[in-house]
Amino acid sequence: MIMSESKSVHTELDALKADLVSVKADLKSLTEAAVAAGRETATATKNQVDEKLNEGCEAVRQQVNERPLTMLGGAFVVGMLAAALLKRG
Repeated sequence: MIMSESKSVHTELDALKADLVSVKADLKSLTEAAVAAGRETATATKNQVDEKLNEGCEAVRQQVNERPLTMLGGAFVVGMLAAALLKRG
């Protein structure tokens, strides 16, 4: 009877060990998939930000080329405002 129970416990322990190995492998696989998905999302977001930034820079460049004096005046006004705000602080 004790031998039978010992074998049963040993069999159950072996099954638990196998299950644990399986869970560990599944967790590793899920983690790798999550990291890959996160990396893809980050790359796509970076590409979108780069594209929008390039579009914005090109729009500013075009405005400066079309209206250089207006842009110079605008930069002057922004500089004066920044100086006034910094002087207060």
